[in-house]
Amino acid sequence: MTFLHPALLAGLLFAGVPVILHLIMRQKPQRVPFPAFRFLARKATANRRKLQLRHLLLLLMRMFLIGLVCLALARPRIVSEALSLAGDRPAAVVLILDTSPSMGYTVAGRSRLDDAKARALEVIQASPAGSRFAVLDVAEPGGAWLPSATAARERVTQRELSEAAGPVTDGILAAYRLYQELATESADPDGPPPRLLYVFTDRAPACWDNSRSADIEAARAALGDPKPESLLIDVGLDKPADLALTELRFRPQIVPANVPVTFGVTVQSTGQDVETQILCRLDGSPDVETKPVRIAAGQSKEITFTRRGLKPGLYRAEVRLATDDALVANNVMYVCFEVSIPRPVLVLCDRSDDTADFVRAVKAKYPCEVKVADDPAVRAMSPAELAVYRAVVLLGVAGPARAGLWEKLTPYVAGGGGVLIAPGGDELLRADYDPAGPACGLMPARLDEYVAAPDPGVVWLDYQYQHPAIAPFREYAQDPANGFADNPPRATRYWAVTPGEGAGILVRYNDAGRHPAVIESALDRTAKRGRVLLFTTPIDGRRDAKDRSANDYWEWWFGLALMNQSMQYLVGGDADAEFNLPAGRPVTVPLPIGVRPAAFLLTGPGVEATVPRPDKATDLRMIQPRRIGQYTLSTPDRQWVTGFSLNVPGSEYQLTPRVGVDTLKPVFGADGILAPGQTAPLRESLERRQKRPVELFPWLMLIVLALFVAENWLANRFYRTKATATVEPTANAIGSTNA
Repeated sequence: MTFLHPALLAGLLFAGVPVILHLIMRQKPQRVPFPAFRFLARKATANRRKLQLRHLLLLLMRMFLIGLVCLALARPRIVSEALSLAGDRPAAVVLILDTSPSMGYTVAGRSRLDDAKARALEVIQASPAGSRFAVLDVAEPGGAWLPSATAARERVTQRELSEAAGPVTDGILAAYRLYQELATESADPDGPPPRLLYVFTDRAPACWDNSRSADIEAARAALGDPKPESLLIDVGLDKPADLALTELRFRPQIVPANVPVTFGVTVQSTGQDVETQILCRLDGSPDVETKPVRIAAGQSKEITFTRRGLKPGLYRAEVRLATDDALVANNVMYVCFEVSIPRPVLVLCDRSDDTADFVRAVKAKYPCEVKVADDPAVRAMSPAELAVYRAVVLLGVAGPARAGLWEKLTPYVAGGGGVLIAPGGDELLRADYDPAGPACGLMPARLDEYVAAPDPGVVWLDYQYQHPAIAPFREYAQDPANGFADNPPRATRYWAVTPGEGAGILVRYNDAGRHPAVIESALDRTAKRGRVLLFTTPIDGRRDAKDRSANDYWEWWFGLALMNQSMQYLVGGDADAEFNLPAGRPVTVPLPIGVRPAAFLLTGPGVEATVPRPDKATDLRMIQPRRIGQYTLSTPDRQWVTGFSLNVPGSEYQLTPRVGVDTLKPVFGADGILAPGQTAPLRESLERRQKRPVELFPWLMLIVLALFVAENWLANRFYRTKATATVEPTANAIGSTNA
């Protein structure tokens, strides 16, 4: 039992007042002469005992009456399911609607979201007058209390499926925050209103984030009493049947024109064996490639499509199931890719003969164009002309600043280009490589001294295997057959350097100073998307007077592996290009070098907008496109056009296994999950498990009134004077007792 005004219980002390008054005002019997005393003595004793009993009864009743009045004024409450004379109190009701794509599953023409909205409207209709409502959509962060029940009904009816929907666990945390805000707004003299939380979901795997369970427990514990009464309304199916396109495998998504385009789509069956066809249409072409698929329940299979002979350009494809089922949205997948003109690697040098080893090592995978650094054609090269190359290699260039290379390479790297710097020997102009001078922002280290190591030279150590360019060498070191562990790379002449702030040292030499062998520049990713690697030993094949090379890289397979791995990392802009993105998340599109319009045009499903370009940005980040489908981004003059596709991740369409009851119990309790098919009114389902505090004040006041009536009746009855005959005293009367 609890009390709204416990201080008033001090009034129970006044229950002793009737005792004090009784003792003070008690009357003693008067003695008068009366005859035949011995016959009346026994009657006087009986009358005295009867009066004492009557006095005690009235005394106790008056004491109890005072105590009962004090108790009633303190307004006690007990937790009970009994009827309260106060009636239903307005409640704080939060409705959480799961609008994830899996809620589009239809039965008899009604989606799971349609059923969820119908049941949510039922709750609003049955809630007490004056209740407050909040309708939370898991696709929209946060939430707020709505001004009226009408506004709540409108918000419920306006909910639609969203590719950006999150788990309902986020909605529960948002609901707890709303309850916390409501508790701080005002203090209700009758105590906090009942808190009712309803969650409508299909219990698909993606609807519940187990990693937030601890956060939910902590947020619930932080709420004052009474805790929210929660009910999960399951609108899903225990045994759904669905065939879905769940995953796209496409790498790389920029394909050279002379290479076939191949991508794979994963098909997954849930709850049924299926035999159907998959259709692939390229750029709306009437020619449709059809492939049969037969798949058992619970299994998945990858179907691949290949196109050859495509001309350079941006392409879009649509992959679709031949027949629709209960969940239509996952029957189609959108694909976007680019066929590019083969882009060579530009090798800049002082003498073309010095590049033979390098070109021979990479030409099979990366065609090379060799140019002399101070060639007038190189000096006149524009940023757009330089952007044609996948990467630029400075191979033994003595004076890159003198040739004007740094000022050309800076915007090239900013736009995503990769640069490999391999200085020559001590004949180079150190000032041209100074990171504090013309090479600012690109050179990762200062060249201090050209070192001639004593035989047999220095070897590599401290490999940073977590770096993509170095990672493969871990496997080489673990394979005793290739001799890498017993015969590590060795250099006899190299540059001792001082790394710049933040530069990444990928490998060191085992000399006394542990000087770096390979370094990566620390670039500001907000301004430069590209990558820069520096080799501190010459790789141009030069030899000294004793016919010794600066290193042994080209004497065995290591030189081939190192150059190919380095180039693969530097040209990663193409290898990492993404045209097929998950819906509901921000979209980032790399901007090309030299394209600097003030805004871009974005068109796609339900979108036709102008997107401003942030100043000096190398990427365009957008949050507007959310619906699945194909999108186009271009400059206003259409001189530059790219595109991308949005698809819902396959996990959002996963229907089984459904979230278990044991997972939900900590929040909703054992009887707080309403299974599909249970059509009892939701308020009744919640109230059956809810013990609400009942106000005792009305009942106590009724008892007080009844006791007042009883006390007055008894007092009048006990002390009523009866009419008696007058008796004349006789001469021999000796006394009597007046009762």
